[in-house]
Amino acid sequence: MANDAYLAFEWEPGAWATVQVRGFPDNDDRARKLAESLRFDEQIKVKTTYTVQTSWELEGVNDTRGNVELVFTNAVRLSLQRGVAVTQGGSASEAELDALKASVRLANPPVTNPFR
Repeated sequence: MANDAYLAFEWEPGAWATVQVRGFPDNDDRARKLAESLRFDEQIKVKTTYTVQTSWELEGVNDTRGNVELVFTNAVRLSLQRGVAVTQGGSASEAELDALKASVRLANPPVTNPFR
């Protein structure tokens, strides 16, 4: 649906989750309220399908219809699209972005810590 709401949030330091809400006129508000009300057990972790080498700090993880995107504190977004590393936004040089993309390795099975 065109008005689906996806929200990634850090439920405790270093632990991320996503919620998806569909079919309501207030999807964004419902997703936020749902995220605020969720409680997790310490065994739950977000799994990513790839790993990277970088000194950048992770700000968040977005999962949009199965496509996991790492978001760093410098606003760089990294995802895999058809097996190719793609970066968007942020304040990093082309050389830094190229090094980040070159460091991406598939993780099979998926891992809970994207940094290697």
